[in-house]
Amino acid sequence: MMEASPIVQRHDPIPIASPAPHCTRALGYTPQPNQRGTIDIIWGCVVVLFVCVWAVLHHNIPIKSEGFWSIVARKFRWAVLAVCAPEMLTLFAVMQWNAANISLAEMAEIGESNWTVVHAFYANAGGFILETRDCPAFPINAKSIFYLRSTGWIDSPTITRENIWDRSKSDLFAKGFAVFQTSWLLVQCVARAVQKIAISPLELFTIAFILPTITTAFFGANKPQNVDEPTVIRPKWLIADVLVAAGDAAREPYIDTPMDFVEKPVWEGWKRRPSLLHYGGLHRRPLARIPNDYSPPPPTGKEAFFVWVVSVVHAGIHLVGWGFHFPTYTEALI
Repeated sequence: MMEASPIVQRHDPIPIASPAPHCTRALGYTPQPNQRGTIDIIWGCVVVLFVCVWAVLHHNIPIKSEGFWSIVARKFRWAVLAVCAPEMLTLFAVMQWNAANISLAEMAEIGESNWTVVHAFYANAGGFILETRDCPAFPINAKSIFYLRSTGWIDSPTITRENIWDRSKSDLFAKGFAVFQTSWLLVQCVARAVQKIAISPLELFTIAFILPTITTAFFGANKPQNVDEPTVIRPKWLIADVLVAAGDAAREPYIDTPMDFVEKPVWEGWKRRPSLLHYGGLHRRPLARIPNDYSPPPPTGKEAFFVWVVSVVHAGIHLVGWGFHFPTYTEALI
């Protein structure tokens, strides 16, 4: 008889039960996926543009009678200009910086040691209002204050630099956040360029916006921001007395304020001092406020060349995107 073959027992591996759908496994730190979404790009650029515009706009002092929405509308117009033509704001900032330094030197010549560059910026922003009995109140800039002080019509302004800064609403947190946010965007874009990873046109636009914005912030660093309350000067004399004492220089009718004759030598070479635009509530004469785009004196050759360099570099950064890839030729052409 043949022996029966031994029975071999097979032991299959016992299946491990998979976790129930409702069970979760505890994990530690999980890194962000290395991929950017559209919202990430838009949000990052919009934040940079917003904080830069917020930090760089230093508006002149408004009229007390102006409504809230009138001021908001004016700020909105300047915010749009800051984004679309940031080199224009750089031009105004350079001119205002030059005018403030000229005022500082002039006041020092007559012994006004307490007059600072902050006073000059404050004056040229409409911080000093002259209120006489024979004329509606109007702002006098640093050039007019120098004339009235040097000829003995007014005493030295008593407001201090600290008082002016107390009226300023300069937001150091916003400016610091703007520096951080722009630096982070620059680091990201430089790193992507080194790794030859694509950069979006919106990011390139934002990077180009940063240069003139930083330049504008540098030249306007000593200008008080969003001051609402001016300093009112109420002399006992009449404005007619000043005009009579000035003689032939003040014989012609004024264009914007009775103190226009003081600035005529500054605008030498022009046929006449250009009148300020009536847009934005500047219909009354004499002017009730100094508009944001008025910056005596006119730009010098050095200032114009500097702004030209900033403009060229600003435009040149956009040319980096000349070879960017787009889905269609039409989009690339646009």
